[in-house]
This record gives sequence, structure tokens and C-alpha cells, in this order.
Amino acid sequence: MSDCKVLLKIPFLLWFRLQRDLKYKGKGQHESGAFLLGKRNGTSGRKIISYICYDELDPEAYSTGICRMSGEGMAALWGLCNKHQYTVLADAHTHPTDYTAQSPSDKRNPMISRRSHLAMVIPCYAVKLRLGLKGIGIYEYQGDYQWRTVDPTDGKPGVILTLW
Repeated sequence: MSDCKVLLKIPFLLWFRLQRDLKYKGKGQHESGAFLLGKRNGTSGRKIISYICYDELDPEAYSTGICRMSGEGMAALWGLCNKHQYTVLADAHTHPTDYTAQSPSDKRNPMISRRSHLAMVIPCYAVKLRLGLKGIGIYEYQGDYQWRTVDPTDGKPGVILTLW
């Protein structure tokens, strides 16, 4: 896959750690999520270099059983981004079953409502760690509450795992 076909690159070890952390934070009982971060003005394009789980920004993010961010949590995110010159490239959250389509709530409440932002849905509260992206729901925000499903087999830009 050439770079022009890539919306997002995620290093494999970071992907594995993200899933492990979401599994731990959800305890197999509720959704958990994270913002996936890259460097502003970096030379690596849209490559994830770090992430922060929602509850690290807002301790009440999982209190209802689904992921919700308060204004204070979002302010903490923007403060972190400014401090480290990060930009939010995507978000990921878990669902309770193998169903990885966006819920109506997911569609109407994007974590970041900016065109080309990516949202990822990891099944089964991330209890089964996945070595690849198969079975993960990936969606690109188009604006005005419209989303495009990112399918690595359709020839359009997608998400890939990298070694580094």
C-alpha cells in the first residue's frame, strides 16, 4: 500500500498496548476508549506515536457504561496536545460484542467533529487482543454527521499497522 493510500499508520506495538489498556480499563464490563495522537508538523505523516485513554483526561468518562467526555476532559486533551505539539488523528473505543458498526450515538456524537478524523471500534471490550485490524470497525468523519466506512480492501485510503 503506497502512502497515498494511507489515512493512518499505527505501529504494531502501540496497537497492541492500546488494546491491552482498553481491555484493562473496561474490565470486560463497560466501554473504554482513547485518543490516538501524532506530532504536529511531523515528517512521518499521519502516524500514531502515542495515545491517551479517556479516563486519564476525565475520571468519569466510563461512569455511564459508555464513553463520554466532559468539557474539562476535552480541555485537558487540548492542553496535552499543546504541551507536546500533538494532534488528535483518531479515536478508538470498545463495544461489548463483535458488532463494530457505529451505534446511532457514535454517529451523532463524534469525539472530534473534524473532517477526516478517524473513529475505530474494537469488539468485545478488547478482551481478545487482535494482532491485526481484521474485525475492527474504522470510520472516517465526512462532516455533518456523515461517515465513510474505511475498508482496506476497497482500494481507497485506509489504516495500516507498521513495524515502527
